[in-house]
Amino acid sequence: MARKKIKVRKPLNKEKIVAIVGPILVLLIAVLFFCWKSGYFSFGTTIPKGYQVQGTIVSSEQGYIDWQDLASSNKNLAFAYMKATEGSSYEDDRFDNNWTNSKATALRTGAYHYFSFDSSGETQASNFINNVPVEQGRLGPAIMIEFYNGKDKNPPNEEEVVANLTQLKTSLEEQYGQQVIFYVSEKIYHLYIEDYFPNQPIWLYGQTSQPDLKWTYWEYDTEEKLKGGAKKEFPVSVFNGDSKQFSGFEP
Repeated sequence: MARKKIKVRKPLNKEKIVAIVGPILVLLIAVLFFCWKSGYFSFGTTIPKGYQVQGTIVSSEQGYIDWQDLASSNKNLAFAYMKATEGSSYEDDRFDNNWTNSKATALRTGAYHYFSFDSSGETQASNFINNVPVEQGRLGPAIMIEFYNGKDKNPPNEEEVVANLTQLKTSLEEQYGQQVIFYVSEKIYHLYIEDYFPNQPIWLYGQTSQPDLKWTYWEYDTEEKLKGGAKKEFPVSVFNGDSKQFSGFEP
């Protein structure tokens, strides 16, 4: 009995493969490019569940900031604080530029001071006041308190720190007519804030899970990718409330 002849399909030639696969690849690349430009993949896509309002901080570490690009990073980004001063004499190299250019965006913006354990509250307040204008519509000043030079192993004297913070806080609140926000770790909060400034808004950093204590802002990531900076990684925080509450928030 004669065997059946098996039909062997001819392999596709290169031209046919290109004709079939080419348009698919072009379409895929176009979709990926659109998503990348729109920020779907890399920029500002993570936000803790249950929160609507996201913000960031900037300083000279991010280099030049294109504020329009930064503001368009994602729909949740609503506020930004910029570093203004540190200690008694330092002004951030990018502050004047950031303060001016941030006005052209829909972001609510404010300035923060990096607290020095080695300077008086009075001279630190003067440094901030001399560099940060009083302007309507800005968020209240923030004071970032962070251990440096090994001070976490031997925390500075509680009484001295609280005295300097009180002096600094009082001067800034008198100058700007707004409550100061303390930007602190949980350890610093318990050491210097909890028993002495119970009614101050708290901005908590160093927590990867939702904090147990009462907070206004929570920095949940230090390296979120946002647009607009020479350095793409930004610290990001959420506001403890919805967008309606944030629009009426006046620290």
